[in-house]
Amino acid sequence: MCTTKTRGDMPTVAPTERFEVSWLRRLIAFADPTAYKIGAAAKFWHSAIIIKHLSSNMVMLFQYEALNFEPSSFYPAVTPEREINWNNSAVVGWLPSMDPKEWQLNIKMGFVTGTVLNKWLDWVSGFAAQHPHYNLWSVWDRVGMFPPMRDKFQFFRDSCCHRFTEDGLSAFHSAGADFSEVRQPLCRNYFVIIQDTLRPITKVDRSDPNQWNRVVDFYGGLQHLVGNKMGNVSDMVKIWIGLVLKYGYTAYLADSDLSNYYLVHLSMPYGVYLLQRMNLPWQTVGDPKECWSQENVSMPQDLPMYAMSSVVV
Repeated sequence: MCTTKTRGDMPTVAPTERFEVSWLRRLIAFADPTAYKIGAAAKFWHSAIIIKHLSSNMVMLFQYEALNFEPSSFYPAVTPEREINWNNSAVVGWLPSMDPKEWQLNIKMGFVTGTVLNKWLDWVSGFAAQHPHYNLWSVWDRVGMFPPMRDKFQFFRDSCCHRFTEDGLSAFHSAGADFSEVRQPLCRNYFVIIQDTLRPITKVDRSDPNQWNRVVDFYGGLQHLVGNKMGNVSDMVKIWIGLVLKYGYTAYLADSDLSNYYLVHLSMPYGVYLLQRMNLPWQTVGDPKECWSQENVSMPQDLPMYAMSSVVV
């Protein structure tokens, strides 16, 4: 995969050329059989954007990926010296080919000119610079929202493959692409922490020993959570709820560049796994339950957080 750190890592195309843009999605290819079984049942997906030149065989498959695809990508390790060590570096990259058999879903979005594509490629390098580390979590103040409401009630955004493709399709729209014929929901995974609406997210003061020690202790506790096996969901839920209680119904998150940490006060059900349509600027409708029905998946009934912290998108 060709890593795209700067605009120079991607081609510049002729303004008058035409290209087809599609959104791709496949199941996560877990190596562990138990993990794969749970991931397939719950529809844990990876998504990408592919661009095909109409006048040649040129193909560009763009995706955002964690370099280390393990539980240590989700939460950091805490050393005996109480240092927080992250292993969640991520990159945007592209490939000059695509195997159709690897992708279960291929949605043609529409056609763009080279002028539009060049603007979008400018956006790609900016996204890569702003999202150097993988983060699975979003923060909302309610469970399940119509897409247009998310901009108002979403207080922290994830940094994962779906964030790249969701924002990437919106960036095409801003650059002048017309994808308005695509009205169907483009369903993706969301891992959401539910915020207490009366207590806003606050930035941790790293110079305050009391505040920083709580951050370190919290991540130390989460190491026990991600250390459980995929099949032992009940134990993971017990650990999660125990951490929520221990830290006064709070959790901590970090920016993608790890420059800031944030304290989130939680509200029931604390955290959820959701299938919902992407928030795309030309789509103004949506139903929080539509993707569960479309994908023929039952909404989890017995877990406040389905397979918490054991999967990555």
